[in-house]
Amino acid sequence: MNATRSNVIIQVIVTVSVGYFVLFRLLGRDYDAAVTVGGFLGFGLASMPVAMGTMDEVTRRYGPSIKAFLLITLAGSFFVDLSNAFVAKTFLSLPGFEIVAEAN
Repeated sequence: MNATRSNVIIQVIVTVSVGYFVLFRLLGRDYDAAVTVGGFLGFGLASMPVAMGTMDEVTRRYGPSIKAFLLITLAGSFFVDLSNAFVAKTFLSLPGFEIVAEAN
């Protein structure tokens, strides 16, 4: 088994485990929790559009969940973008990442 395949398998196992054993239980084990975990799985395994598509399909079949759409949208856009700014700033402050201005 090559490294890429095993990494994908590990990512799926960890993401599904966190979704089911942690998030679903913490969010109340109800319909809103199930839709939110569906969004988390889409976001954790792919991207924000996949999360929105997953939640959209679940709510189309079984009914609306305003709480799940609000939570995943905020977490997937605002909080991730905010944390990415801090991560980028931290990495750019490491040695070897200095910006050197060229003299003309």
